[in-house]
Amino acid sequence: MLAAALLAGGCGGKFPFARPLEVEQGNRIKAEDIERLQLGMSKAEVRRLLGDPVLKHPFEAQRWDYIYDRRGSERAHKRLTLRFEDGQVAEMENDWSEGS
Repeated sequence: MLAAALLAGGCGGKFPFARPLEVEQGNRIKAEDIERLQLGMSKAEVRRLLGDPVLKHPFEAQRWDYIYDRRGSERAHKRLTLRFEDGQVAEMENDWSEGS
């Protein structure tokens, strides 16, 4: 009876030494590489600089999204969206700050 009560009590509470699991997903890009990104660069130049994007939209072939997400004790979510026209960078949406 005592063992069952101890086991059941442990299920709902927090474990004293448990830490959140650190999970990183997406592209790891340096801020200085994003600073080198320029309008007019070709897809090949962008790929050499930043690597392949984590997300290529099946219905928007001219849009690439570089996304990074970290969960755990500290959380971060970063996104860089590039839009191409005639094979060159035409628009950039940068939400890739070091602090977030």
